[in-house]
Amino acid sequence: MAWTITSAIPPAGKLCYANPARDGVTGPGTHENGWCELARDIEQVIEQVKQQLPDVKADQLAPTHPGADEDGLWFFRMPGTDHEIAIESPTGQSPFTIEHDDMSGPGEAETANTVDEAVEKVVTYLSARSA
Repeated sequence: MAWTITSAIPPAGKLCYANPARDGVTGPGTHENGWCELARDIEQVIEQVKQQLPDVKADQLAPTHPGADEDGLWFFRMPGTDHEIAIESPTGQSPFTIEHDDMSGPGEAETANTVDEAVEKVVTYLSARSA
């Protein structure tokens, strides 16, 4: 099965917050041509992880056959290490399934029910392995 890695990190300075009076919702989003598009939870995870670990590499796995292959799989790693942690969600919204290299199999996968939980798990794992 062939896979392609594509970047999931939005361009710097493109994150904005929705106007509740105008949009009826709140939360971070991306600013494109004067519009504020709400970000998926995974984009918030990436942004918050990068705030704590500025050198982190975050990539989305692009399946060869979208819809048939594993959609919604993101990998986080620090330069100079072989360790990575993966977050999976078909929609990019929480909850996330989290797996890393130190797990012996899928039965050890963890669930992060919120953006904050996912950020904490990614930062804790990568920080312990890049020291």
